[in-house]
Order: sequence, then structure tokens, then C-alpha cells
Amino acid sequence: MRAETLAHQIVRHQQGDLSARGGNIPGLNNGPHDRSVSIAQHPSDPSDVLVFCHNGADPLKFKRHLRAIGLLPARGRPIDRTTLVALHDAHCTAIVRERRERIERARAIWEAAQ
Repeated sequence: MRAETLAHQIVRHQQGDLSARGGNIPGLNNGPHDRSVSIAQHPSDPSDVLVFCHNGADPLKFKRHLRAIGLLPARGRPIDRTTLVALHDAHCTAIVRERRERIERARAIWEAAQ
């Protein structure tokens, strides 16, 4: 089994669709079901990714966004794995909280209808 690349970690964090080289994720200001940005591992730099925006957006602007939110290291600096893990944990906690709230709302509706 191959080790997970930085591209795969970014796609997982953004809840995108994984592929062999990386995956597709939502573009800036697009909904969670959008897959207009392709991320692939850079062939010669393990701390960088290739970005292609299928919607005509600027891929360099998108990479700056990834750096700004801590998913890509600053140019020339390797990413700190603990930072990526902390971001992932915070993101997962938010997802779990949202799901619990939805379940509680659904239960309240269900009990009110009984």
C-alpha cells in the first residue's frame, strides 16, 4: 500500500473525491458538492501539489488559499504533520457536531409528530 501523499491529505480534509494521484475538491466560494478543482501530488516536491481549476479560476490563487488555511506549507518550508492532524481533528469535530445537531432536530420533529 502506498503512503498517503499531501495531495490525498488535502482532498480528505476538503471532503473531496480521491483518485490515484490526488483528487477533486470544491472550488473557492462553491458548495460542498462542487468538484471543479483537481489536486495532484507534485512529481518532484513532496511538500507541494499541482492544482488545476476546471471552472477557469486562477490555480495560483487557489494554492495561496490552501497556504492561508494551513493545508499547504509556505513556499520552501515542509508542512508540519501535527498542524495537518490538528486541522483534520478540528474539521472532524465540527462535522460530528453538525451531524448530532441534525439528529437531535430530526428526533424533535419525530417526537412532535407522535
